[in-house]
Amino acid sequence: MDAPFEMEINQFTDLTYEEFKNGYTGLIVPKRRSDAMKDFEFTEPVSDSHHPMVGSAPIPEYKNWYEDGFVSKPENQGGCGACWAFSSSSATESLALINGLEKELTEYSIQQLMDCDNKDNYGCIGGWMFEGLKYISNNGLMLKNDYTKYHPHVESCGVTNHQLKSTYRIKGIGYEEHDGKSNEELKQLLQKNPITVAMKIAPKLSGYRKGILTEDYLHCSSTNVEVDHGVVLVGYGKHDKEREYGHNQHCENYWIVRNSWGPNWGQDGFMKLCADGVGSKSTKLGTCLINKYTVWPTITENTHMNPNVVF
Repeated sequence: MDAPFEMEINQFTDLTYEEFKNGYTGLIVPKRRSDAMKDFEFTEPVSDSHHPMVGSAPIPEYKNWYEDGFVSKPENQGGCGACWAFSSSSATESLALINGLEKELTEYSIQQLMDCDNKDNYGCIGGWMFEGLKYISNNGLMLKNDYTKYHPHVESCGVTNHQLKSTYRIKGIGYEEHDGKSNEELKQLLQKNPITVAMKIAPKLSGYRKGILTEDYLHCSSTNVEVDHGVVLVGYGKHDKEREYGHNQHCENYWIVRNSWGPNWGQDGFMKLCADGVGSKSTKLGTCLINKYTVWPTITENTHMNPNVVF
């Protein structure tokens, strides 16, 4: 039987799993969130057989914010546990463009988050997207080229709070987190903008090339382990033999995930992860636990751009 995905030898092949995990994940789940999810389970397997609605209109069967031009090209965290910073920055970039605050896709500073968001996040050691978005809201985030280029280590914060008052690009965003979102709820959120989610990384994931990844191959969905990687959910789809590699019997619904392992990994830095079977015995919280935690930025009455900082 053909698999619905392809693997390859790549830049991660020679790394041990521990080396790979330590350098290319970096999520620290707050105790408040893990405690809230300790005994959670969906009351019954969640089906996508019906058609969820947004207002009076049905949710489309396919959505891809990257193809639509609202998501920046994936970058490489490069041996630093900074997935939380990459995810927080990317989701904020998309939020700003989708809501007309930016006129074109504009990249914000990941390195500023790494260096300066040091109260509840820990640079290359790890962090949590909710805290990253909170930092952006309270302090402001600069343009990528106005701070300093990303490098896989932490330095002293290169901007004071006083300087940030005149150098930030975006500030005052909202931020929300919610546990145990069904596929329908995630798709509803994705109609507004990309969202950040958490997942469990499996050793075999490092060699992914293309297609739809499944629990049968990855073995990453046990509820006895915790998530360890933050990514951005940019869309979803249904298996189409003309569009997808593989066969329908493996997986029908999938998520489109923006990773932070560079554009040479996977499908230009993205992966497709099977979305079938949420609530079932093998994928109680989705493939690789992707339905477990969700964090996303929002526009509020306090959200504003600095008119003196131009892309």
